[in-house]
Amino acid sequence: MNDKYVICSITTGFTDQLINFATAIYIREKYKKNVKLDISWFSVYENTDYLGIEKRNLEVLNIFNDFNFEIATKKEIDIALKSIFIDGRYENIDKILKSNKHIYVGPYVGHTLFYYGHINISSFFNLDKYFINLLNEKHKNILNDMSSFESVTIHIRRGDYMYALKIDGRKNNASLDYIYTSIKYLNNTLENKNIKFYIFSNNKKYIKNNLIPIFQNNNINFEIIEDNPEYIDFYLMTKCKHIISSLGKFAKVAFKFIKNENKIFIDTDNIYNLKKEYFYKNICEKYCNIIYEEYNNIKTYISKNNMIYILDLIEKNNIKNICQIGLLDGLETHTLLKYSADNNNCFNLLCFENNERDIVGIELKNLTENEKKLFTLYIEQSPLDIDNSFNIKNIDFIFFTKENSNPLVFIYLIYLFPFMKEEIIIVFNDIISGKYYSGSYCIFNMFNGEKNQFYNFNTNKYDNIGYIKIKKQELLNIIKKISVIEYDGYINKFFMNKLIDNRNDYYNYFDLDMSYIRLNNLKQYMKDKFDIEYSNYIISNIENNIINYEKQYYKNQKNNFYSQNQIHISKIENIIDKHNKLINSISWWIPIKKLRENFKNKFIRPDQTRPDQTRPDQTRPNM
Repeated sequence: MNDKYVICSITTGFTDQLINFATAIYIREKYKKNVKLDISWFSVYENTDYLGIEKRNLEVLNIFNDFNFEIATKKEIDIALKSIFIDGRYENIDKILKSNKHIYVGPYVGHTLFYYGHINISSFFNLDKYFINLLNEKHKNILNDMSSFESVTIHIRRGDYMYALKIDGRKNNASLDYIYTSIKYLNNTLENKNIKFYIFSNNKKYIKNNLIPIFQNNNINFEIIEDNPEYIDFYLMTKCKHIISSLGKFAKVAFKFIKNENKIFIDTDNIYNLKKEYFYKNICEKYCNIIYEEYNNIKTYISKNNMIYILDLIEKNNIKNICQIGLLDGLETHTLLKYSADNNNCFNLLCFENNERDIVGIELKNLTENEKKLFTLYIEQSPLDIDNSFNIKNIDFIFFTKENSNPLVFIYLIYLFPFMKEEIIIVFNDIISGKYYSGSYCIFNMFNGEKNQFYNFNTNKYDNIGYIKIKKQELLNIIKKISVIEYDGYINKFFMNKLIDNRNDYYNYFDLDMSYIRLNNLKQYMKDKFDIEYSNYIISNIENNIINYEKQYYKNQKNNFYSQNQIHISKIENIIDKHNKLINSISWWIPIKKLRENFKNKFIRPDQTRPDQTRPDQTRPNM
């Protein structure tokens, strides 16, 4: 080794420490450098994360205690920082490290080397050698349990990393949708094996409220691993056969140490390719004989891709009674009925359609007699028309094909609420926020349980449609919350005379009285079917929003009137200006100044109005 030293920084959590430590070993072995460690970060941040919330203890030197690195002094650190500082932005640092100078290696250098594959981190550490004596009986029992299953780690990173994403403006791709899809993918891929999921997280509340219901509802074997030091969790994760990673590098580093030859790693970077493989292999082929050829020949509102998702949802959840809101051209309805008829009448379908029969549902003419028996159509009606004459019961699936406005979506759900089963699946369209927040968007995004936005593998983008699986009471709580959201300042169907899409008829337009009629009907409907707490709160919010909408509507009308008038005034002023310019041009041909001024005074108009409103003298001036 030469007389110049390299200082490597060790910082933050366990996997960061491990990468930094491996970087120090790598530099010492490859470049034959005198490498020292800077561990001052832990004293600066008092052994906590950057937010001062979670513990961040220096662990690697205690665990891997036979590598014999010297700790750098403050003076040595200052000298190296002033000489050469490598901050981690460059993949190729070979030339720098070969130089005969003091060098300071920042903490992100190791990350760069790790991600570009220059460091095989698992080759530096025999984890069993260092960890076996750190385990207690509980840990050993977990290891024994893992060895008896096709074990899968799910690592959920929250806390400081979520804060960092928000500060950096980066998107959190590790949503609950992603986690649920990953679970489904592995559960299907490993279906013939004895699979069990082991959940590791730094947020118990998130796991309890969001992940546990998914496992319980789908009868999936799982165990929550908790109350361990970070490094113990890391070691236990390396003993699973597969890993689902959320955010950060903790699970990614642990995966490098897994010895299973057929190990599977899922994260936000590769999930789309895995989903595509899963979709075409396990879902698409299964339902392709049910999807009609028309889906390939015409542009439909609900795509072929999405109808396959919906059929898969129906089968896997053993759906019996579907309520469809909106008939469209009937192709979606016929697809559902064909599936039910082909599978021994597995479910019944009722549909509400606001429009007249002659402008919707053209595909229904092709229904077979058996399919017709499974179908009830309420034409020119919506859930707002529900009374005792309607034969509705045990709804376990609601399919919104088109209606997505606020408040109609949640009002429809209120009318359907008494007929829902205790747990229900709802498919919404328009779940991506645009200019206005739709009712579908609000419900979908306020729900934190099992849900998924449908991914279109033809466009490689998420479609504007997805589903939630929700308990009735939780749905009612969400409806209560979104009832306070003000209605959009555009022509809202809730304020239409009729709830139809064909608005050629003038009388289907704005009718404020109709909104109060609908409100009063809802009030009477909820009176005997809902607790007074929910009923009064929701009705009061709707009434306030109607009043606010009315004020805003007439304010907009007034502004539009003034705006249109101003346009006309501007046009008149432009004409006057052109007229005056023409008179000025003509007047310059009059050689006598007095006559020229008289001419201009006679014809030039100073403004739009004349004080006396009398016509000017039209005779030519005397020369």
